[in-house]
Amino acid sequence: MAQQRLGRVQWGDLQFGPGSPYSVTAIEGLDDLPDIRSEDVERPGQHGEYSGPDYTGPRTIQLKLGMRADTPDDLRTLTLALRNATQPQRQPAALQFLDQDVMVWAKVRKRSLPYDAEYLWRIGDAALELYCPDPYLYGLTEKSASTT
Repeated sequence: MAQQRLGRVQWGDLQFGPGSPYSVTAIEGLDDLPDIRSEDVERPGQHGEYSGPDYTGPRTIQLKLGMRADTPDDLRTLTLALRNATQPQRQPAALQFLDQDVMVWAKVRKRSLPYDAEYLWRIGDAALELYCPDPYLYGLTEKSASTT
């Protein structure tokens, strides 16, 4: 049976997942269908509607991350690196899901880096919400064709 892999994610210079100090604990919204904007029109004096084209709205992806470090200072360094990489931006940037061979254009809209003094010694967590105005999923492999 094939196993679904969603572990390796690339955002700018940061990589999340196996081999990095940021583990991916959950991904929501990547495979979900975004909201639909329909252009259906009511039938005057009749039951039902005339069906128009359907368009997808923006996509929202939520990433939940776990952070593991050797010391509290190392954990703080990981937290600061994530905070710096997830600042508000003018234009969408590439969010790559390397194991899935998928990329979306995204902007960080929400970030949560909770502080819990009882447990925050070497392990932490984070949550990111990324807004994708273009709902399409793009492949990572560049393709080209030529004609004569």
